Amino acid sequence: MPVTPLIIGQLPETTYEGISVGDLVTAYYAGYHIVTGFHMSSHATPIQIDLKTVASATGKRFINPRARSCALTYCKKVDRERVNEMYLDELNELKDRYHMLYNLLKEVYNG
Repeated sequence: MPVTPLIIGQLPETTYEGISVGDLVTAYYAGYHIVTGFHMSSHATPIQIDLKTVASATGKRFINPRARSCALTYCKKVDRERVNEMYLDELNELKDRYHMLYNLLKEVYNG
């Protein structure tokens, strides 16, 4: 059973390490989350991000966003540049997979 860290206190700043309240982020938990605040914790990674989980990992929106928190070190901001990088990475992976399959077909059927 996971241990819930003691919340020491809300932090007044609205931005840490390039992540701000209102940003869309990925976190330790699957899916996409909106940052709602920051707080200090007694956990090993003291700065925690308060989140609302708003979409699944595939981008499907949730009707009732779930509130949770996550260590700042696990969170990455999602912006247009990152989405474009994600798209290109997945596209290249897909191309590589089909290229390998075509090569396998050539080997199996001798040309």
